[in-house]
Amino acid sequence: MKDAMISVRMPSNMIKELKELAEKNHYIDLSEQLRDVIRIKCSKLLSEPADSKQKTEHSGQKTERKEQITDKQRLVLELSKIVEELKKEI
Repeated sequence: MKDAMISVRMPSNMIKELKELAEKNHYIDLSEQLRDVIRIKCSKLLSEPADSKQKTEHSGQKTERKEQITDKQRLVLELSKIVEELKKEI
């Protein structure tokens, strides 16, 4: 499989934290750390039951906030959560 490059915009303090975690976790670089984080998150999402992914705050209704979040913003939020989880593990 051929590698592809993506770019993600995120706050500089998050990048700094991820770089520190990459060093602590003995990853070669930030990219390797992120690939591992994404692999772990994808595994969790794929193993979740489908109905738990679709739960919303109000009986199946989408909230305005959820509709306004873009894919990139959602990824940044997920990465922030993962960084916090990783910090707890160290």
